[in-house]
Amino acid sequence: MFDLSKVTIDNFTYLSETTSTIDVIKDMAKKGAEEYTCCLAEVQTKGRGRFQRVWQTYPYKSLAFSFLLYDFQEVVPLVLCCSLHRVLNEKYKAKVAIKWPNDIYYDNKKLSGILVESYPLSNNKRAYVVGIGLNIFIDEDKLDMVGFLQDATSVEISREILLVDLFEQIKKDIQLLKVDGFVPFKQYFMQNCLFVNQEITITNNDKLDNGIFVGINDNGYLILKQKEVILDISAGQIVQEK
Repeated sequence: MFDLSKVTIDNFTYLSETTSTIDVIKDMAKKGAEEYTCCLAEVQTKGRGRFQRVWQTYPYKSLAFSFLLYDFQEVVPLVLCCSLHRVLNEKYKAKVAIKWPNDIYYDNKKLSGILVESYPLSNNKRAYVVGIGLNIFIDEDKLDMVGFLQDATSVEISREILLVDLFEQIKKDIQLLKVDGFVPFKQYFMQNCLFVNQEITITNNDKLDNGIFVGINDNGYLILKQKEVILDISAGQIVQEK
């Protein structure tokens, strides 16, 4: 079950089942919802991740939530990776790592993912809906490549308190981004990112790029060093580590 009395998030909606929390927040945005309006669901019948993939939610054993932003910067997904990593590492003592551009991994398994979708509104504004999935308690039907926070920590976990911890850190970091820019997050991201200074393969729209992952630029693009050129890659997935 989910104890709503422990959730101190303004404009919060809890649903036992929906198509996708992103869809719910999208509809709320059309009706003028406030920034940071948030929805969590136990079951998503059409939960999705990046590249049109399905995001599998484990009811009562995970967190699947979305929230609304109007003021958005391109680097926000990377900043949110830092937010999740900081909470899981510092409060829950989980030795997790960031995987560019917006995943959290533990023991080579995906623990959490972030998705951002953008929609035009009638008032010439845009709504940016951030979806976050985080696997917490081990499920018997788990996939081999899926990680769970329970494996990564000995700290007692309350889903409600974890959600509040994450949300508070997210709001704090987005505000810091507005004031100080991306530089502090860029450093933190690189210090806790997988495959830095290693040879990698990145795929994007059936295009493969190979090279050394040497860093990220001020836009959050991955810097890939090849023999004769340096590429700034804005999107893609690291699919092979040599």
